[in-house]
Amino acid sequence: MLEHRPGDAAVSSQEDVAITEIDAAIGEIKRAAIDDGKDIHDHPKADGPNDRPGRLHKALELLRKTPRGTSLGKRMIP
Repeated sequence: MLEHRPGDAAVSSQEDVAITEIDAAIGEIKRAAIDDGKDIHDHPKADGPNDRPGRLHKALELLRKTPRGTSLGKRMIP
């Protein structure tokens, strides 16, 4: 399942073990989902923020709250 890119011999054997264990865990999760009657091909969309303004939006919001009479307020606020 996972792509294997060989490296040093010492690391390579550990990677092989890790990949085998990860593949086994994924298989176990799939079998459990099937046992629960879930569709393993149904991948719901991840919940994410729909309208999340970033730091710059917050900074602009704060600048807009500054008094217009200040030099910063006159220069920076569109």
